Amino acid sequence: MERELIRKTSKITHLVIAICLFIFLDCFILGINLYLTHELERDALAINIAGRERMLTQRMAKVTYQLEAEPVLVIEEQLKEELFEAHHLFTSTLDSFEKSGYVIDSEGSVQPFKKVTDELALQFVINTKELFTPWSEQIKALRDGQIIDYTKMRLLAEQTNLPMLEQVNLLTSRMEALSGQKTQMIRLIQGVALLLAFVNFVVIIRLFLSRSRQAQIQIDNFLDLLDNASTAMIVVDDDNRIVLANKMSQELFGYPAHLFLMTGIDNLIRKERGNSYGVRRDGSVFQIDLTMRPFLMQDKALTVITVLDISKHTSEQQRLAHLANHDTLTGLVNRRAFFDRLDMEILRTRRSGLLLGIYFLDLDRFKQINDTQGHGVGDELLKQVAKRLVGCVRETDTVARFAGDEFVIMVHDVHHKHEFEKVRAKLIELFASPFYLRDTEHNIGCSVGLSIYPLDGTDATKLIEKADERMYQDKQITERGIH
Repeated sequence: MERELIRKTSKITHLVIAICLFIFLDCFILGINLYLTHELERDALAINIAGRERMLTQRMAKVTYQLEAEPVLVIEEQLKEELFEAHHLFTSTLDSFEKSGYVIDSEGSVQPFKKVTDELALQFVINTKELFTPWSEQIKALRDGQIIDYTKMRLLAEQTNLPMLEQVNLLTSRMEALSGQKTQMIRLIQGVALLLAFVNFVVIIRLFLSRSRQAQIQIDNFLDLLDNASTAMIVVDDDNRIVLANKMSQELFGYPAHLFLMTGIDNLIRKERGNSYGVRRDGSVFQIDLTMRPFLMQDKALTVITVLDISKHTSEQQRLAHLANHDTLTGLVNRRAFFDRLDMEILRTRRSGLLLGIYFLDLDRFKQINDTQGHGVGDELLKQVAKRLVGCVRETDTVARFAGDEFVIMVHDVHHKHEFEKVRAKLIELFASPFYLRDTEHNIGCSVGLSIYPLDGTDATKLIEKADERMYQDKQITERGIH
């Protein structure tokens, strides 16, 4: 037993050492690449700046020729400005090559510039400055307002231009050669590091395969145990990746084994408002109960998730809750739920300062139809009436079946009292059209009573009683009109 433990510990140690060495080599290669890449970027900038010096030399020579040839004062001033600008850029760049500083790149951005350390390249810079000195002194004197002989300055430009171009070209070539040497160095170092990394990678793979074979035996045994469970069980690692899943979980979520392990746990389980839900492969969602228990396997932290489908139980609870608050025949809110809503709306209306109305409706001639045509026809009539009432008011208003053929409607957030009369007229108009029951036309009417909060009462009971009282008054008026 002790020898087996020693062998396992030795294998783990070798694997850790190999991985650490591989990471070190990787970081070493990355560090070298970053350093040499930075150096190459500096060289590229130096090559670009050196190439620009050739252009500036030509530009100053051209302007010098034009100053001698253009006697017009306006043109002369423009040429001077161009010459001074080129002179400043040329000399400041040469100084940066020699002493470090800042340069302007091809895009017009100011870039820090480190001085040239190569002796040969530095000598080309010094030679260029020495050649440029007489010509530069003439340009400086012109910039300081002194009278300059343009012919003399042009002769200096002719004598200096080509030698300066030669030195600048040599500087550019030297910078390109130095950049090429660094590129070769990068390739050499990368090649050596890649070879070492490959050797180390082979060692890691061999150790990893050995460990994997041992781990697979234990995983297979554990998976057999999971498959025999009657509950969906999923094993995930610290990164929430699925490691194992039993057959019950595959059946519950609708995935075959080879796809289940490729599916992230976040795609299977989600939480909303404190509830947990499962998502099947076909996209259907069902409510679940989760149990999560962490455990260790070969020093690896894992978590077993037990999933229980409670959607049927939840649906049954929702169905019972709906039955408790709604009329089974019409689907409207029932009497108890209506009082609850009314109490809440009274509190809200009290804060808002608006008006709230209660309509109490009683159907005329319903009893006659129900007695002569049967309860089935009566029930169908009540359902049609409920549908018309719901369509007559806003979605935010409440329509409830109060009792028998009595209905109540709550309309809230009303600004003016006369708006309630418009709603009342719409309710009465609903019954102007006949109802068709089993291919037979029936005409019924309704009596409507209205109470308004806070004009007719400040609590639910008083508002209902007042609306009921006015409904009976309306019914008596209707009956007297019929007789």
